[in-house]
Amino acid sequence: MARKTINRVMNRTAINALVDADLVFFMTEAHCWTKEDKDVLVQLKKVEVPVIAILNKIDKVHPRELLLEALASIGGRHDFAEVIPISARRRDGVARLCKLVPEYLPPSGPLFPDDMITDKSEYFRYAEIIREKLMLVLSQELPYGLTVQIERFVRDKNGAAIHAIVWVEKDSQKGIVVGKGGGLLKKVGRAARVEIKRELGEPTHLELWVKVKNNWADSDKDLARFGYEAS
Repeated sequence: MARKTINRVMNRTAINALVDADLVFFMTEAHCWTKEDKDVLVQLKKVEVPVIAILNKIDKVHPRELLLEALASIGGRHDFAEVIPISARRRDGVARLCKLVPEYLPPSGPLFPDDMITDKSEYFRYAEIIREKLMLVLSQELPYGLTVQIERFVRDKNGAAIHAIVWVEKDSQKGIVVGKGGGLLKKVGRAARVEIKRELGEPTHLELWVKVKNNWADSDKDLARFGYEAS
């Protein structure tokens, strides 16, 4: 069983997405093969569309002979359409990967109108913008320990006003997100406000609050409250 309920939810979402996929990327780390990789591959062997294996973090593999062994190893685990080594951090191999994508996608008409940017709500988009800025600043310190909830969103003649809550699981995490003298949260707020303002095209006021909800990522009720499909 997944360590957290949220992991189970995310895994189920990813597996369900395979039904409508035309192409699948299977990314692993070049220097290791985990039980989780093995479990995912079991699911991928059931799909009938091309699967491209991506070995990331090749910059951490030394000497080069070990990389060749890793490529041969994963190539023997499944009949992948391609096996592509990359370093996302250094951008090595990324251009080659992007160039390959159109070769495996079937011709298709547009799924959405030309003027439709997304099928997600404004609340979802702005929460994700804030969460993205948090993750960029925090790096991997709180990978799944936080989520963002838009508590209030108002637009009038003066522009837009958004009040958002950053939920964390522990009191100790709250201090990390706020930062010394509130500096980290202010930095996140400035970056998020700029992007939201650009999307809205009008003056935007953004207020961020950090609150603690113990073990929210293990609660079906809280996950549903924060917009995750937990059922």
